[in-house]
Amino acid sequence: MLLSNISLLYPYALAILPLFLVCQKLCGKRVKSLLFSNFELLKKLSSKKRNLLRVLNYLVIFFISLALASPVIKHSIAPKNIKGYDISLLLDASDSMYEDNRFKIAKKILKEFITKRQGDAISLTVFGDYAFVASPFTSNKESLKEIINYLKPGIAGDRATALYEALYLGSDIFKKSKAKKRVVILLTDGINTVKSVSLQDTIKKIKEERLKVYTISIGKEGDYNEKVLSNIASSTGGKFYTLSDPKELYKIYEEINKIEKSKISTKKVTLLEYLYAYPLIVALLFMLIFTFLSKKENLVLNLIILVALIFALLKPTINSSNKQSKSNINFAIALDIGLSMDGKDIYPSRLSFAKNRILTLLDSLDNQKVALLAFNKYAYLIAPYSNNYTNLKYQIKHIDPTHTKRNRSNLLSLLKALEDISPNLEKKELLLFSDFSQLKNVKSATKYAKEHNINIYSYIISSKDGTPILENSKVLKDESGNIKLFKAKSQDIKELSKVGIVTYYTLKSSDLDSFISKLSQSYKLEFTKKESEKELFYIPLLFAILLIFYRDIKRRRAWK
Repeated sequence: MLLSNISLLYPYALAILPLFLVCQKLCGKRVKSLLFSNFELLKKLSSKKRNLLRVLNYLVIFFISLALASPVIKHSIAPKNIKGYDISLLLDASDSMYEDNRFKIAKKILKEFITKRQGDAISLTVFGDYAFVASPFTSNKESLKEIINYLKPGIAGDRATALYEALYLGSDIFKKSKAKKRVVILLTDGINTVKSVSLQDTIKKIKEERLKVYTISIGKEGDYNEKVLSNIASSTGGKFYTLSDPKELYKIYEEINKIEKSKISTKKVTLLEYLYAYPLIVALLFMLIFTFLSKKENLVLNLIILVALIFALLKPTINSSNKQSKSNINFAIALDIGLSMDGKDIYPSRLSFAKNRILTLLDSLDNQKVALLAFNKYAYLIAPYSNNYTNLKYQIKHIDPTHTKRNRSNLLSLLKALEDISPNLEKKELLLFSDFSQLKNVKSATKYAKEHNINIYSYIISSKDGTPILENSKVLKDESGNIKLFKAKSQDIKELSKVGIVTYYTLKSSDLDSFISKLSQSYKLEFTKKESEKELFYIPLLFAILLIFYRDIKRRRAWK
């Protein structure tokens, strides 16, 4: 143990010894004279004993003061020199990824890759018929891996591959990035078949954001456009990989991980090792000697001082309990993204209105965990249960199903997806946003909800008269050639009212208060105790010091 490493947290405590010396001067000298036949010999013996007791007394006070000054050894952990990357992961989730177990292997390797990227911010974009941002840039690796767990082929549609759209969207999220190192890693097994974004616009966007792109293709030759993927990678300083066996993915991501090695800059960390027990032990030993030599003089006070020192050595602490109310409420929000949600009878559209209402709801929450799902033919997990409302709002704003093949919305598929992400919840709460005009499997979904203890609060976004819908710029018509009006079906409303509350939208900002109120009444508030320990060793030490001062003053006055 090097003395140079030791410092005092409260050095002003050392002023107690000089204060004691000053007190001795002010209290006067011992001047009482006693007459004995052998006075000189007695005086000599008494003087030696008094001097020894005085020295012991000073030593006790000094070491108690030193303990109160709280000596510590500071252990400094040197910082690492790391600079974090912003990495955008693009994952093909089309149905073809089922082949050779590609998707399952890719998910496993992606999670391992994410774990290794300490200090980096990572985003995830998933694509099929359309592309969507499953997670914006985040340093929360566990949350990102949890999202990946819920992904499955077909989650973004199963008929097409919006590769260019995914690259464009995965590049666009770098707009607010301040990282100097920006990397995109694209994994696909197909060729772009969606014309929502051109290749030229995609490449332009990549260059605008100064990105390095790594492209990885899985499958047989001809399944992917090698020329396009290779050009995108080489023109940005990245690299193109191709493989037929998905198990080789591990080597590729490992190679990319080594090439794009992070250098993280962390703050200096100082750990304190407390040493007050050592001077306290020395003070206790000197006090024992002092008490033994003093014999019956001030015995009671000396014993109390000893007890105080022993008590301080036992490191007394106090537990402070703080009761906190905690609302144990988790619920899911589901958004219907079927074609009928494009209806303009609700301004600016049913879908846009629903998204705005969800954003308003998120702004009113206080630490409740919310999961986010979208559903049409299939149900898609957009975000698992989380109270990161910034991330949730980002996801809501970027839901855009216009590039997908939109069929009737399967309510049963939605409830099964909710059950998958809520295995540990005895009671599931669902806030459903839909126009109720094209719901499928409502009756079987109601039965499923009862069997699995799912409460559904249905929020109908539709005028009671309904509205026509355009598809490919043409008004949809029924079998008789008449313009079809899409409005909420009374039978579906009646059916869903059996498992919850069904209400029409209003223009009031508080129209969802009843949902929150219902949740609050359904769940009891839990009270948790937050306990913290506070060391109190200084209290018996201060008490011991005061007793020593008192004892010394009392003794001096007795000699006057």
